[in-house]
Amino acid sequence: MIKLNSALLLYFIAIILFVIASIFGNENLELFSKPMIIPSLFYYYYIRVRGRINFLFSFSILLYFIGEIILLINKDAFFFEGFAFFLIPYFIISYFLFQDFRYYIKKKKIQINNFSFYVIIILFIYISINMISLLKDDGSVKMIIYSLFGILLFFMGLLVGIIQINCANRTVLFSSLMVTSFIISDIFYIFFTRIPDFLFLKVIYHLLQELTFYFYFSYFISRTNFKIYGKSFI
Repeated sequence: MIKLNSALLLYFIAIILFVIASIFGNENLELFSKPMIIPSLFYYYYIRVRGRINFLFSFSILLYFIGEIILLINKDAFFFEGFAFFLIPYFIISYFLFQDFRYYIKKKKIQINNFSFYVIIILFIYISINMISLLKDDGSVKMIIYSLFGILLFFMGLLVGIIQINCANRTVLFSSLMVTSFIISDIFYIFFTRIPDFLFLKVIYHLLQELTFYFYFSYFISRTNFKIYGKSFI
């Protein structure tokens, strides 16, 4: 059971305030609440790992925070800059997951001959094709950016799917929740950009986006504290 300390409590309060601000279109409340979300989670991470901070992970969080602030100030004017700050952490997360994958390969024989795994792959390809069809009217530069996100999500989903089928522990669970929330959040972002006046999509997208950070932090906290990884991972 997760102990609700002050940092985590601040995170949930900030999310509630941000969702309320999104519902009522209160920009001042958005500017007040959203910048608290990532710092509160980072303090939570610092406490849980007892100061054993991973600098590459911290760098990805810094990029996320800068991207959040840039898009919060003016999403239309700083679209490409904001998305660049979100794209780089995807490469970093893919690197972490690839490290996990290499670890499990060394520890045990990995099996991919699993029906559920192939169903997930087919479903992901189907969703990707439909998302591309929704984005085909966007400019070529945006399509390249969206394609990079899609490729990285596919790579992360592939690694997590293989690990999840073959291994079961807290770190694997949070990595699966993290990647799943990435995928669902990005899908809702596409729907939200197509129907910006639909309040339900707006609220769900913002909520999923901020919950994604929680799963990312939880994954890395568990990864850091998971003793079987050895000193190089702690």
